[in-house]
Amino acid sequence: RFVFYEPGVNVYFRNGGDLKIKDYLFGSGYKEINSDSITALLSGNVDANMVIVFATDYFPKTIIKNGERSLLRKYLDAGGRVVLTGINPLVYEIGEKEKQPVRFNVPAADTVLGIKYGENDTRGFGGVFSCFVTDEGKQFGLPEFWNASGFLKPGQVNVILGKSETGMVSSFSKNYKNGGRFVQCYLHPDLPQNLDAIIKLAEWKLN
Repeated sequence: RFVFYEPGVNVYFRNGGDLKIKDYLFGSGYKEINSDSITALLSGNVDANMVIVFATDYFPKTIIKNGERSLLRKYLDAGGRVVLTGINPLVYEIGEKEKQPVRFNVPAADTVLGIKYGENDTRGFGGVFSCFVTDEGKQFGLPEFWNASGFLKPGQVNVILGKSETGMVSSFSKNYKNGGRFVQCYLHPDLPQNLDAIIKLAEWKLN
């Protein structure tokens, strides 16, 4: 069980929101990893019960380059689990120096994860809408509501954990080969709460 944390990233969380998540998971027995150690971790043998929670909303370029053949996708297809706690950072190209979005890169979510949001501009984000937890999401203790952008059609995912007010998918779980799983949820960017939900999602059906 691992928690990814990289200081200074400005993609989704603000005012130390990602640090709060990291500290909670570290205190719950998760091992902290960063941009350097995650590359080494994903380059090794993947345990089918391995799970990585991204407290920081950021994928280092080393784990997403080569698209469908990237280390991240190979990890998922080998049975690894990922829990994302904010917007999918693949929709942006993130500057390695300043650690913040420099331009849109929406198609990367499709090439790496097989998730299609839409066009490579603001249309791909679908606006900002209020979102509400589904009955499935309530089982994990997710917040009752949140604001989000970047939505999917229901047919792209396996379990819907939250929907926008327009009926599009906001929070979800998507399956990969060998039991791999990618879970997307949204916690408050400043004051993340319901942190126990992260552990429930991360350890969902783990042996």
